[in-house]
Amino acid sequence: MFLVSTPTIRGTSRIEREYEASDQRRYFVGCPHCGHAQFLVFERLRWDKNKPETAAYQCEGCEERIEERHKTAMLAGGEWRATASSADPLT
Repeated sequence: MFLVSTPTIRGTSRIEREYEASDQRRYFVGCPHCGHAQFLVFERLRWDKNKPETAAYQCEGCEERIEERHKTAMLAGGEWRATASSADPLT
């Protein structure tokens, strides 16, 4: 079974409860500059003030800018990794 949803209210969301019971897999991608594997978070997206066209992701390993043009290769080479121990080995 594969469960997919967007969490709603913290503490009452059914999908949040299922995720917390799982091994909490996240999709890790390698930096095209240093190879550091990371899962992408919005907070590492940077852009010049009032210039959203300059947006790029900043690697948490080497701090280099990762441009949009790198995304296809990064996603193709990524992998799902557990980030926790599952309470239920079948989840």
